[in-house]
Amino acid sequence: MIRNKCVICAHDKLTTVAEFKNFPVFMGTVSRPDVDFRYNDLILVECTRCKTTQVLDLVPLALLYQTNHNVDIVGDTWKRHNAAFARFVAEVNPRNVLEVGDPSFKIASLLIDVIESWCVVEPNISDNVLQSGKIRYIRKWFEDVGLDDFENIDCVVLSHVFEHLYSPRDFLNKCSSIADTIIISVPNMDCMLESGALPSINFEHTFFLNDQNLKIMLQDCGYYIESCEFFENHSVFYKIKKTYNAGNVIVNIITSYYAEVARINNLSSSYDYVYLYGANFPAQMLIALGLDDTRIVGILDNSKSKIGNYLYGTKHMVFHPTEIAGKDNCLVICKMGVYDKEIKNNLLNINDKVVVI
Repeated sequence: MIRNKCVICAHDKLTTVAEFKNFPVFMGTVSRPDVDFRYNDLILVECTRCKTTQVLDLVPLALLYQTNHNVDIVGDTWKRHNAAFARFVAEVNPRNVLEVGDPSFKIASLLIDVIESWCVVEPNISDNVLQSGKIRYIRKWFEDVGLDDFENIDCVVLSHVFEHLYSPRDFLNKCSSIADTIIISVPNMDCMLESGALPSINFEHTFFLNDQNLKIMLQDCGYYIESCEFFENHSVFYKIKKTYNAGNVIVNIITSYYAEVARINNLSSSYDYVYLYGANFPAQMLIALGLDDTRIVGILDNSKSKIGNYLYGTKHMVFHPTEIAGKDNCLVICKMGVYDKEIKNNLLNINDKVVVI
């Protein structure tokens, strides 16, 4: 499979920077040397926009991960990593977790006492996995699992898996329908470069990932980094959250206000005096949403410079709030957001019988 656009920014201009002919496609071991080894050209390309180095020709997953070589915990560094990452995950107090890509439940086993359920999606589950009623596994690639398989998930967890994804942007888009929080541990590739080690760009780690690249990808996909933590010079932990979609919220609020305006129109017919508060945008918007302003006596506002003038676009004069003093059966329509409580208290001090909505 040929990568035809940048894995980070989705730009479609990639230029070749290095090529290794007939490179082994599998990073693990085999039991004997007379196996029919498979090779593929390892071609490294660079995005002309974000300058990310990545692999061009991707190996089929079934061939690349023909057996799993990430079952055991090898060395003290990985033991410390797993303990530190488990603590990082525990900070969000997860109850129902989805983990992608751990054949032996290394992180789940450290958090089994504080979670209600832990679902692992992994095609190559180890034969000696932790047995618990809290843990279930789906023996598939994440791309092949439907959203119906995941319910009430608090967060998605990946430990040194994100950098293995062929299409991390697609992964993020799918996760947006599963949970609001994604927690990942990834190799500290910047430290690898600074140390002079061989760059970890290969058929498994198919793109260079650092803080800058991750932020570009997350922003494009509607996420942001809430917090991060460095584990020695080995890994970086990220707590990733979905971006607040202001556009959707605005539309929902406007829609709800149509019903509110209809309620106000029905209510206002019972009052002898009806005023709108605020000689500015909120009053104009309420009228635009269908407020029946034929019953409005005037606009109330504390601004001395507005009193005696008319609200632009209407024939309603602006009065000082003391205009309501002594008036019975009086209604004030006030939709001024964070100022509503202060305004209502001031109006009640002027007329304790006024109704403010």
